[in-house]
Amino acid sequence: RPFRSREGSIRRNGPIISAICKRDGKKIGEGHIVVPDTEILDNSILRIVGMMNLIIASASVPYDLSKENIHKYRCFIEFIQHQYEAIMGRPLVLPDTPQDIRKAIERLILENIPKVKPENRWLINEYNSMAIKLLTAV
Repeated sequence: RPFRSREGSIRRNGPIISAICKRDGKKIGEGHIVVPDTEILDNSILRIVGMMNLIIASASVPYDLSKENIHKYRCFIEFIQHQYEAIMGRPLVLPDTPQDIRKAIERLILENIPKVKPENRWLINEYNSMAIKLLTAV
């Protein structure tokens, strides 16, 4: 499968990509992408770069998000909504309170991802190579 972990098969309902943001060695935020229907991963290019953008932005929004500091992270939240819509073809509707927003973006579950045209293995390998370069640059 494209972008499969060397650790083995993807656990059902487990994240396929995760990110943790730390400051001074302390975890301040995290993001996870969950794709329950792993069959869609076969021979499809899945907008992996968009998913990586989602989790990196999600991890950048701190656990202590509040009414007082949400304005500092509004650009991340809007970016997350934009990336989600680009991947899913529908808007990401978030709750109203800062803490509920933080919980919602920490574990994004991508159900019913629009199917993309199957691609040949060479193109998938090339795409995965680009994704790995992006990950190592972060």
